[in-house]
Amino acid sequence: MQYRATCPSCGTRFPRSAYFRPPHQCPSCRAAIRPEPTWDARGNAVAGIIGIPIIMLGAYLTVTHGVAGLLVGVAIFAGWLFLGWVFYPYFTPFELVVTHTPVPDTPAPPVIIPPVPRYHLKTVVGLGLCILGAVIWAGFFKELLHPPTTRPTPTYPAPAATTPASAPS
Repeated sequence: MQYRATCPSCGTRFPRSAYFRPPHQCPSCRAAIRPEPTWDARGNAVAGIIGIPIIMLGAYLTVTHGVAGLLVGVAIFAGWLFLGWVFYPYFTPFELVVTHTPVPDTPAPPVIIPPVPRYHLKTVVGLGLCILGAVIWAGFFKELLHPPTTRPTPTYPAPAATTPASAPS
C-alpha cells in the first residue's frame, strides 16, 4: 500500500500519532498543509458509519451484561481506534494550503498561518452525549430481554364459614 500521509512540498512522512492530532504545518519545511478534503470527508463518513454502531454495541453490552459488557465495549472501541491508527497513513493524503495566487517572477509572500482552533472540549462533549444516548437507547432493551420478575402471589386457604352458637333470633 502507498504511504499517503506525506508533506506535498518536501515529502516528509507524518507519523501514525498524527491520527489523533493531524498536522497543519509540515514539521520539516513549515508548509501550510491540510488533509485532502474528499479523502478526509470519506474517511470521516466511514469512521462514523462504523463507529456509531460500535458505541451502540458497547452501550448495549454494558446495559445487559454489566461490568463485563462495559469492558468488552471499551475493548471493541479501543480496537476500532487502533485500526484507524494503523491505516491512517495509507488513507490520508495531504495537500498544500494556497494562501496567495501565484504571480510569475515575483517571490511568494511569507506564509503566516493563523492559529488553528482546537475543538477538544467540543469533541469530548459530543462523544459523551453520543455515548449517553446509546446507553439510554440500550436501556430500553434491558426491559425487553430481561423483564422484571414478579413474585407469585401466595394463595391462602379461604376462611371457614363460622356460625355463631348463640345467634339472636
